[in-house]
Amino acid sequence: MFCNTGFMTGTKIATKIATKIGIWPLAVLRRVVMLGASHGRREVEEGAMSEPGRRALAVAGGLVLAAWLGIAGVAQAATCQEADIANRAGAAFLDAAKKGSAAAFSSALAAYTDMEQITVFALGKFRTQLAPERRAELTHLTGRYVSTTLADFAAKFRGTAINAIDCRPGEVISRFERGARGAERITWRINGSKVTDVNVQNVWLGQLLRDNYATVIKKGGGSIDALFYHLGAKTSAEVGNK
Repeated sequence: MFCNTGFMTGTKIATKIATKIGIWPLAVLRRVVMLGASHGRREVEEGAMSEPGRRALAVAGGLVLAAWLGIAGVAQAATCQEADIANRAGAAFLDAAKKGSAAAFSSALAAYTDMEQITVFALGKFRTQLAPERRAELTHLTGRYVSTTLADFAAKFRGTAINAIDCRPGEVISRFERGARGAERITWRINGSKVTDVNVQNVWLGQLLRDNYATVIKKGGGSIDALFYHLGAKTSAEVGNK
């Protein structure tokens, strides 16, 4: 079970990041309301809905790393085939965090995630606007978008190991060892040999990305072209500044 201290710490961090970037993922907002923390409520009220939440991705870990809930005790290693995939993916992302570059995270994402599936899911109801000939372009932009976000928060994501501790149908539970900062929980969703989603603090990355994309598209008049422009413009500038 998750301890209350870990839950409150995670929510406070999520609150600060979400308020700073100006977008509130619904799952994070629910946790602030459930806790009834006056500090959290004040920050919700102060948050300006000015920019789609690129950095909110870091609240969910950007696919593997930003977890804030503690796991008590030492767990046994999992031995299923998916656990091996999760372990190798975890090691790759830890290495990318040490390097701290968008290119390093991009390589890890390309090797261990199904970015096309993640991208299509993130479009939600707007996926009907995605022409087949534009799918590869949007998948590329999504991968670059996530990579630059993870690179921005690389220093916060460093740890000593990510080890699978439990296997479930299509999912693997891992323990993220962070040295003196303790251990935290990550849930991977795996299809075949690729990671298709990750859960931290009961928030799935795919849903968080979907919320962000929906905000961009709605602000752009409901056209998917607004998302292409937003991702292309932002990620090109970000990559140029790395």
